[in-house]
Amino acid sequence: MEEQVGLGPKRSYGVKCIFLKLCVTCFIFSACVAGATNHPPNVVFIYADDLGYADIGYNAPAGSLAYTPNIDRICNEGIYLSNYLTHHVCTPSRAGVLTGRHYTRVGAGINVNGTLDNSVPNIAKDFQAAGYATGCFGKWHSSDPNEPTNGKSQVVNYNDVAVYSDVHQMNTAPLDNGLFDKSFPRAWGEGVNAYGFDRYVGFYSGLVDYFDKFINFYHDVNWWHDGDYVPDEPGYLTDLLSQHSLAFVETNQANPFFCYVPHGCVHAPYDIMRSDLEEMCNIIDDEHPTLAWTNVMMLASPLTGALIRDADEMRCTPDFEFDREALDGQINGFADLVYYTMIYSMDKSVGAMLDKLDELVAVGTVVTDRPPHRSVRATLTHTAPTSSNGVLSGKPVSKPFPFDAHYATCKFIRCDYSALSPCRSFIH
Repeated sequence: MEEQVGLGPKRSYGVKCIFLKLCVTCFIFSACVAGATNHPPNVVFIYADDLGYADIGYNAPAGSLAYTPNIDRICNEGIYLSNYLTHHVCTPSRAGVLTGRHYTRVGAGINVNGTLDNSVPNIAKDFQAAGYATGCFGKWHSSDPNEPTNGKSQVVNYNDVAVYSDVHQMNTAPLDNGLFDKSFPRAWGEGVNAYGFDRYVGFYSGLVDYFDKFINFYHDVNWWHDGDYVPDEPGYLTDLLSQHSLAFVETNQANPFFCYVPHGCVHAPYDIMRSDLEEMCNIIDDEHPTLAWTNVMMLASPLTGALIRDADEMRCTPDFEFDREALDGQINGFADLVYYTMIYSMDKSVGAMLDKLDELVAVGTVVTDRPPHRSVRATLTHTAPTSSNGVLSGKPVSKPFPFDAHYATCKFIRCDYSALSPCRSFIH
């Protein structure tokens, strides 16, 4: 049997085992830092949605459009854990990460829209009990929203208020009236804060529009600040999550904090900023000249005739304005370009977080006149059929049936303290 240094005999690990590896790793990091500084480490936990194994530059094959210098930076400067396994859909994968238990044992089910049993201990509550400030910024997808504390989004009769949306191509509740359709038979939930998070900004379900935060499942906008329903906050989804998570870190720099950032990216719908697309084209055009900006910017919407160069917000899901599959017929590779532009946007968010942590370490030394809090950065992901899994394509790691569908993906941890080196043999 093949041996792995520091891990014993090679085997397939389930979600619980991998979560325990993460906990043990963080514990070892904490022990190292406690001995060096007597201060607990901060933890920033970044979770990508539907990101494939080969969708980052570090794992990408030759010729890929993947460009993720900041995620690659974590891989190169930190520790790469290549045996991480997770469920392949949203709710179960999150349940395993948050609780360290198998998703079928904590109410999350085998599909989406399960409800995580809040009586089960989870990592946020543990950090909170240890005196940490805790924040969650992004896609929750582990329970239903709480009844809004700011008086908005009361129960409405969907049939009375529904209007047709040209953008979303369906009957919807008006997007500007602060209503949240709860006419279908689902009760209000406890909300994210009840699960151990002091601060929450994000959305509760999948398939959120990256611009207006509309979710078809709810027939309305789904965007929350703690217990308040906030349907009118402008901004691109990935950028907003970055802004709010950075603000949380800034606010809590003098205290230990746990910052969980479950991005919506790269889950559909395929929405991108034209500015990100232009940047991406200018980065890859030497190796992919047909995708140079001078070519891409002149593509016209098959629905409206609008040129990409004149757009700010681009909805590129099939049958939407800049249908990536239809435009791929005009410039081969455009569909993939949209996909990797979304990932590029998320990578910029990761870079902003790394820069913020580095900045606060330097500033904290001066302002607090004490050893600064250090940071552990962890990035995990679950995968979907649209993702690129490279060498792992089509290879489930354990029994391929719904109750035990684990898929290999990647996890990286970066820490900032020099005292780590004596501990490397334990976490190889």
